[in-house]
Amino acid sequence: MNLSTYPSQTLLKCFKWFNVLILIQLFSLSCSAQEIKDLACDHVNKLKNGTLIIVLETQSKRIALIERLIQKPGVSEKEKIRYQKLLSSELSYRDTSWYYTILGFKNLYKFSPIAFIMDTSLRCFLDHPGSCKYYDSSLNPINSNISGPVYIAQYGHIFENMGTNLTDAWYIMDSKMNRLSSPFPEQIKFSFFNPSFIYKLPKSFLQENHLSSVKAKHKPLVYAYKMDRLLSKYYKKAGRCD
Repeated sequence: MNLSTYPSQTLLKCFKWFNVLILIQLFSLSCSAQEIKDLACDHVNKLKNGTLIIVLETQSKRIALIERLIQKPGVSEKEKIRYQKLLSSELSYRDTSWYYTILGFKNLYKFSPIAFIMDTSLRCFLDHPGSCKYYDSSLNPINSNISGPVYIAQYGHIFENMGTNLTDAWYIMDSKMNRLSSPFPEQIKFSFFNPSFIYKLPKSFLQENHLSSVKAKHKPLVYAYKMDRLLSKYYKKAGRCD
């Protein structure tokens, strides 16, 4: 054996094993990525054939607090007027939010069947979903059972890991209100560089609803429209889940 060639042979063998390890790692990552994609496609297919439950924020705690302050013994007439104005403002904010959330998901979200639920019923939804009160787009109670797989959409949901939470965003979650992993488009958000008011809505929709422009109060319309487009795009193109 020529001792002078021993180091080069050793390096060659190490290089070959290194390449094998790299290939194994790449294969493992490829399999893992495919599994994640398959899981996302599974959720998209289930949502397509299931129901998206949209949470309506009731502002119930704030409204109840203001009502108690109005009825508080010894409250002055001046304070009562101030609290009544504050109550009117809260009710107006809630009603406006409901109006545009329902309008958006009724007319701009087409990806799956929908229903609505009040945020005060979320505990019931988690513990006994079959006994909760669900509503249609006219806020009439739905008497029949919600069919198929159920997913839930909520604005500004608070998660245990605050580092992954954005209050100015809609989230699509599973029936236990757990977040769904990317590439499923589970988070619909906007940023300082991409605010909601520059996002275009269909002209026909704006004309039908007598809207000349998109303002801050119209944000639920934009969320519903963008949610539908992202889900449809992933289902038909990026994910090839159909």
